[in-house]
Amino acid sequence: MKKFKVYIVFSIIFIFIINMLMTGCAPEEEIKIKKINNFYKTNYKCEIDDKITIETTISGDNIQFSDISLHLSDKTAFDVDYNIVEGYVYYTFTVVFIAKKSGKYNFYISNLDNSISSNTVNIEVLENPNQEDNSPSQNEPNQPSNPEPDSSEKTETKPTPNTPSETSIIVYTTPTGKKYHYNKSCAGKNAIQSTKEKAVNIGLTPCKKCC
Repeated sequence: MKKFKVYIVFSIIFIFIINMLMTGCAPEEEIKIKKINNFYKTNYKCEIDDKITIETTISGDNIQFSDISLHLSDKTAFDVDYNIVEGYVYYTFTVVFIAKKSGKYNFYISNLDNSISSNTVNIEVLENPNQEDNSPSQNEPNQPSNPEPDSSEKTETKPTPNTPSETSIIVYTTPTGKKYHYNKSCAGKNAIQSTKEKAVNIGLTPCKKCC
């Protein structure tokens, strides 16, 4: 009976030692990302199709592209591309946004379990002011067609005032617009120089802002 008790004691001690050794030798989980530094600028404004490039730095070891999560409030508002490059002291994280939809959005980055994260960056996308609305305005009434003159009525020829010929008046049009403009900047970046006579002949109407 005494030998049996000694055997039990030694068995317990042996199991305890083995457990301690296994626990001490178990590899610790590798912590790749140690710190994500905050973005320096937190508020941006742009227009549709504009590109914004934003950078920050990350401290850690063996950080891969797949170790980072980008949290964007609306993934349909931008075309997004991001990359990470290893440096001597830290990793440089770069994200590029191309705006596709107007509105107010925000994003931040983190590690996979969201335990380490950056600050939040706000992006406001504005409508392009030079973008013309090609659809007919609902506020404009339908213009009645000009009635044909009655041949029985006598027409009088009135003297024309000394105004510049429409062939010499410079206007600006756009490939898809319905208006012609006197001001080139009002026509936008796709402005094409033409004459008022040509613009009228193809059915364009004057811009209410600059004509």
